[in-house]
Amino acid sequence: MLRILPFLAGVLAAVSPAAAQQHPPMTIAIVRLAGDGCAAECPEFIAAQGVVQVDSHRRFRTVLAGLQGRKLPVVINSPGGDVDAAMQMGRAIREAGLDVAVGRTVAVEGRPGRTVVIDGTICSSACTLILAGGLRRYAPPQTRLGVHQMAQSETERVIERTYRRSAEQGEIVSERVISQRTRPLDAPPEVANKGVPEHLAALGIGR
Repeated sequence: MLRILPFLAGVLAAVSPAAAQQHPPMTIAIVRLAGDGCAAECPEFIAAQGVVQVDSHRRFRTVLAGLQGRKLPVVINSPGGDVDAAMQMGRAIREAGLDVAVGRTVAVEGRPGRTVVIDGTICSSACTLILAGGLRRYAPPQTRLGVHQMAQSETERVIERTYRRSAEQGEIVSERVISQRTRPLDAPPEVANKGVPEHLAALGIGR
């Protein structure tokens, strides 16, 4: 079913997408809508934006644990990323009984909270495996969904970390990526798509 989430109906904005939209690593946070007249009573939702990383599912489950049983919808904007992490996020969403909408979360100048923009929003590749987890799934006509066969790639990343004590026992104080290089791997379809059909079938998604 492709509809707008009821609580978003009055606050969706349409803007022209940037000529070249850059997608940073995925951020996941509970945010509040910047609605008129509701202030601290405005609805909250989980905003998940950016490229799915290998640890995105762990950060997502941490956010879910903080809900303490509340059922907030997930608003996602992502070009894809790590397939295994995306499938785990999709399963976590279904286990929690949450809805998913495709939308881009942006700050509102001079106002607290966030609004949701639908023009220029994307959910493609591994992102669709997250979207599939929604108890109900919403994709406005202005959004772009991309479904395709998966491929495997290898990423070489150089990371600089600062520890409070030592690399063996210490707490990470800061972390930054020095360089990153991704190259495709020549994997057959049955390897590249391993687990995807089973994931979709478990969520009730047919061919």
